[in-house]
Amino acid sequence: MTHGQGHDPLDSYKLNTGGRYEGVEGTYATITELDETVMHQLISKILIGEVRKMDGQKVQEVKIVYNFVGEIP
Repeated sequence: MTHGQGHDPLDSYKLNTGGRYEGVEGTYATITELDETVMHQLISKILIGEVRKMDGQKVQEVKIVYNFVGEIP
């Protein structure tokens, strides 16, 4: 699935959970600091790719898989 401009990640979560997302939107809408507790609640896993050289610079792909919406490209 591709995510276009203006896509609300909670829409995917609502579809995948049959609309059972009460509290999620309000709980995380006003986060100003990502601490360890919030990170564990929001993020399922972080995938780190191999280091590659591109145009003389080291490049490494990082993918974050969120608990409520999965991976957002």
